[in-house]
Amino acid sequence: MAWVPLPSLAPEGWRSQNGGPDNPLPDSQDHVPAAYAVKRSFASESEVEALNAWFTSRGAGDEPAGDASIERTDFAGDTLAKGEVSSGPTVHQLYGNPGPFKAAFPEYFARVLALKDDMAAALGLAEGAEVNFAQDIRHVSYGPGHACPWHRDDPASHFNIIVMLSEPGVDFQGGGELLLHAGPCYDEEGDARRPQLRKGDAIIYSAPRVDHSVTGVDSGSRSIVLVELRRRSLARHGGGATADTS
Repeated sequence: MAWVPLPSLAPEGWRSQNGGPDNPLPDSQDHVPAAYAVKRSFASESEVEALNAWFTSRGAGDEPAGDASIERTDFAGDTLAKGEVSSGPTVHQLYGNPGPFKAAFPEYFARVLALKDDMAAALGLAEGAEVNFAQDIRHVSYGPGHACPWHRDDPASHFNIIVMLSEPGVDFQGGGELLLHAGPCYDEEGDARRPQLRKGDAIIYSAPRVDHSVTGVDSGSRSIVLVELRRRSLARHGGGATADTS
């Protein structure tokens, strides 16, 4: 499968020449091409530590300070009880309620939007400025044996931005590798893209067009934070939304 460079996002910006089938879901943004770009050292060491701590200490049901605006769930989205351990990756999530995160990390969120603007411009998307609502913000932790199968995110969104919060080979061993494919891809890895993210690196990819997976972690803990961006007109506000739903 051919990928061509995105010059304005060099050296690690790419667009697929494979259009792929359209998504059958309503509001799918199928005009967004399959593309991704890596931004090295996007988050500082102190930001990485703060992001990990903010989610894992504030999630509902966690100690020391629960926050009902943050859901703590398993990978399927089922709520975990206080002290309950997930059999797979653990998720701390703000769905349709970006206000608390924006208030805690305003500079970080501004850089997320700037990266989105760069990607939209590189792809020639005129509506880039409208894509500013964080529909989903989540912190995901993978432990030994945890993986993520091939899937595609909500195609009503334009982009997802993932930042790696762990260092491969230090915080976790073996696996934990993000794989990307212009789709559809269900189990083939031979022609998948392997961006080799390190702690603090960010990747932005097209939500409606890029399939992705994470290989199984052998030991340790692999954590990421994800921000999913869409048009404000397609926002779905969560039950815990505050007055700041921008």
